[in-house]
Amino acid sequence: MGSSDISENRLFLTGRTLSNMKQFVIEEVPESGKLKKGLILLFNIAGTENEGMFKVGKYPPDPEGIILQLEVGVRRKGDDRLVSHFLFSGTKQELLDELDRMKENPENCAAEIMELSDRVDELYE
Repeated sequence: MGSSDISENRLFLTGRTLSNMKQFVIEEVPESGKLKKGLILLFNIAGTENEGMFKVGKYPPDPEGIILQLEVGVRRKGDDRLVSHFLFSGTKQELLDELDRMKENPENCAAEIMELSDRVDELYE
């Protein structure tokens, strides 16, 4: 299944995962935005042997620790080799706003996840 085949089910699941990530950020990131440790949300990628993850962590160049970065990655279930992209950097509120934008158009996010999943599959051919 290639990245051009994004089913309604996959779009629904992507939107739901983004909603879960937003709720996770709301609950776990202090209002100051300063994280003590990164946040990771794992999810299954339907129809593949892979799992995806969203990760929110500190933005290393920011000495204040207020800027966060959002990363999406995919790995083979049971393995630790990760193929990933950084999606966004900003404050907690900017990150929440970006997650809302991503939820409004889950096609781009779903396509990116499938592209990463295809790249992981290539590693195991």
